[in-house]
Amino acid sequence: MKERKYILSVAAAVAAALSIFAVGCSDKNDGKKPNDTQPCAHASVTAQSIHTPDCTNDGLTAYVCDKCHEKVREEVVPADGHDYSAAEVTGKCVTCEDVICSPGMTYSLTADGRGYIVSDPAKQCGDNVVIPEYHDGKPVVEIASDAFNGRANVKSASIPKTIETINVGVFNGCTGLEKVYYNAENAADFRGINWVFYCSKDAPELSVTIGKNCKRIPARLFYPHNAYSDIIPKIKSLAFESGTKLEEIGEYAFYKTNMTDVTLPDSLKIIGAHAFESSSVTAVVFGAALETVGAHAFDYCNGLTEIDMSATALKSVEDSAFRNCGELADVVLPTCLETVGTKAFYNCVKLGELSLGGAKHIGDEAFYGCSSLGSLTLPRSLVDLGCSAFEACSGLTEITVEAESLGALDAGNRAFFGSGADGGVKVVIADGVRALPERLFFSTADTENNIRISRLYICRGLERIGKNAFRGVTVDAADFAGTAAEYALIEIAEGNGAIGAPNFGAGRA
Repeated sequence: MKERKYILSVAAAVAAALSIFAVGCSDKNDGKKPNDTQPCAHASVTAQSIHTPDCTNDGLTAYVCDKCHEKVREEVVPADGHDYSAAEVTGKCVTCEDVICSPGMTYSLTADGRGYIVSDPAKQCGDNVVIPEYHDGKPVVEIASDAFNGRANVKSASIPKTIETINVGVFNGCTGLEKVYYNAENAADFRGINWVFYCSKDAPELSVTIGKNCKRIPARLFYPHNAYSDIIPKIKSLAFESGTKLEEIGEYAFYKTNMTDVTLPDSLKIIGAHAFESSSVTAVVFGAALETVGAHAFDYCNGLTEIDMSATALKSVEDSAFRNCGELADVVLPTCLETVGTKAFYNCVKLGELSLGGAKHIGDEAFYGCSSLGSLTLPRSLVDLGCSAFEACSGLTEITVEAESLGALDAGNRAFFGSGADGGVKVVIADGVRALPERLFFSTADTENNIRISRLYICRGLERIGKNAFRGVTVDAADFAGTAAEYALIEIAEGNGAIGAPNFGAGRA
């Protein structure tokens, strides 16, 4: 009997509990007693993601009542699936970077056993060559010599970040190759004849994408053959994957290529020697981190019309970097600049606008033969001016000297030899300059080709004019902003008789 009462009492308790849940959600502010409440109709629900789907895994969404916050139902969201829309270029899923590896390739261990060498002796790779990063748990670190040689069917090639060595002739003779995705983090430089992308003159133009993991483009990557340097890969475009880590472009990397517009990434610090020499580039956008433009980097780029590096971290424009850029008309250099190398802008005959930024050192013949240059300012930062730095700049009409610590020029320096328009050059010694260095405008004893100064303006605060600063120079007229008494305080060393007696109290014209 007791057992039966106990069972009944438990049943009653369960029933009571169930009755609570049966009532459901109630409006607690409707003034009704609890036992008079009605179930919530869940009229309005909001979807809440429990976890989102990805390429291979389903997602889950819960629908929650806006009024009572009860979870009404759940719904499985199917996986997105891989997006291989760019696989022809990168060989990867756009979303998760899953790699579609080409079939038929063979793998052999390196001598040290730490990675694999890939090849395709059976010629089974297909139209789009995608080399994997790993095989059988180890990185693929090397591409064998002639690995894909002579595959006329190959249209694209994807080189992964793990590759350290690319041997000769890898894509030699791939006459149908149109796209290259290069993502090797820091592959070894090529030397001499490498034949990597060597093709006939009839091969199609290449679209090149540099992957985000590439930190350095190796030397001569697209300059495959020295003996036949006229047969160079025809690169029509160069792009950089979002999030790129590229810091350096190796020497000769894009030598003689025919791309026109180049936008370099903000991560790039070094453009190597000869990197774009003799290429067809017409416009270059330089990134913020750029520190060095190597020797001959843009030598003979005759389509290049202007360069603005004012927003870069540039420290050095090395020897002959922009030499013989015949159409280069406008150059802007940053305030952080330290060195303009020997012949850096040699014979840029159309250079008409020049801002030297914060240059400290200007090398020998740096602007030799820039015959269209009309005005020039030697910046306050300048401490060293090389021989023939502005020789044969026959279009010069005005020179402003702002340099406050410029050192003495060498004897026979020819810094401005043969320069200046027919009417002479106006020279302004700017406010703040305390001393003019020795031999500033004295080039040689050949006075016929020394610079002619049509008007010389001397600032009021000048304290010293160095020996032979104006020797052998013709000065048509000179102005001094102060009084005769103030001018008498200036220490004028020997060899400056060409200045003559200035006009006192004259303002800067």
